[in-house]
Amino acid sequence: MLNSFFDHQATHEAYFRAHGTKIVYKKGQYIVTPHDDSPWVHFLAEGYVNASFGSYDGTERLLGFFLPGMSFAKIGSFFQRDDGNLQYCAVSPVTVYRIRQEDFLGQLTKDSAFNAEYTNWLLKVQILLIERIVFLAQPTMRQRVLHWLVFMKKYYGEASTDTTCRIAIPLTQDIIGSFLHTTRESVGIILRDLQRDKIISIDNKYITIKQTHLLEEMLI
Repeated sequence: MLNSFFDHQATHEAYFRAHGTKIVYKKGQYIVTPHDDSPWVHFLAEGYVNASFGSYDGTERLLGFFLPGMSFAKIGSFFQRDDGNLQYCAVSPVTVYRIRQEDFLGQLTKDSAFNAEYTNWLLKVQILLIERIVFLAQPTMRQRVLHWLVFMKKYYGEASTDTTCRIAIPLTQDIIGSFLHTTRESVGIILRDLQRDKIISIDNKYITIKQTHLLEEMLI
């Protein structure tokens, strides 16, 4: 079971299911692109969605993932501004319910529980983005990968036992490189070292942290 840092937005789910339009996306299909006129707010009922942006050098950089039970929107749905290269893509088959931004904002005004869930979500996203800066600021690539693994455990981990944790989202070396602003080759060397030391295992793109306590000790 996903041990998510984020709470399931139950009040949002009830409202979106009652008033929204259900849409199914295939794996790899974009839900929002930088060029969309997207007046929508989405509730993610099933699947995983990644949030990424295009870098100045033409590469794609990951920010993180939306999980089932979250609502999300293009920033321009709320503010008249350029969202740059921000885009959202289905990592797996995805089911969302969507409503127009004016209906969402109206519900925020009318329903205190709905508002509280969204405010809580926004504050936790800020924490996630700060921690993303922290792992990217590490002085060596090895330390960056170690801090990133702890980050992934916290936000996207499935607690198997007291000492092991499986990352819920399948990750290729290209995806990890995008997260860490480095090459897949650099990532591969460090992951192989961690596998050799039995800190992690990788099976069909799923990473399991086999010794969570040892991993956290390695950050000191």
